[in-house]
Amino acid sequence: MKGLSNEQGAANLVLLLIMIPLFVAGILLVSEHPRWVHGADPDLGRTVAEAARFAAMSVDARSQAHGDPRIDPERAHKSFQRFLSRNVRLSRLDGYILVVHNGPNGFGFPEAREYVWEGGTVSVADRPFSDGAFGVGDFYIAPGAGERSVTLDGPGCVAVVRGKVTPTVGEPAPVIRWAAATLKKTSGGLFEP
Repeated sequence: MKGLSNEQGAANLVLLLIMIPLFVAGILLVSEHPRWVHGADPDLGRTVAEAARFAAMSVDARSQAHGDPRIDPERAHKSFQRFLSRNVRLSRLDGYILVVHNGPNGFGFPEAREYVWEGGTVSVADRPFSDGAFGVGDFYIAPGAGERSVTLDGPGCVAVVRGKVTPTVGEPAPVIRWAAATLKKTSGGLFEP
């Protein structure tokens, strides 16, 4: 108590009471920044990549038997949706776009089929992505070049997922992640994504 009996001691106490909340706020902000920037990558980024790969594994048995594997779009979409729902709370997602690309083929599959899930409803459309070049943007996949470009040299899937990361302090931050997966022929003659 002797240190607080003069003006210098009271000033130190006031300074300490001001610094404690600033110190706590600083710790919260420093600990939240990596989560805002990188927190969505391990969760959502890897999940989108694995979901696209999982969708690309939905190869039609008849086309595989003929040595020209093509992806069954309906099975691919169900696999993609199932993988997302098992690994990410769907309440975190605002929507997704999945394009299943087969290119020209003799098995009756469209060259590319696009699935868009937004607001709880899915819309389906066949698209002319025959060359396998895609432009990927914030929430679109278009033929040719875009903000980010990817070219599939065989059957494959391209996905864009829009979601949100809820920080401990503040408002939810929007997050967009995309991934592509294609089938590759291995040296043993087998195809794998």
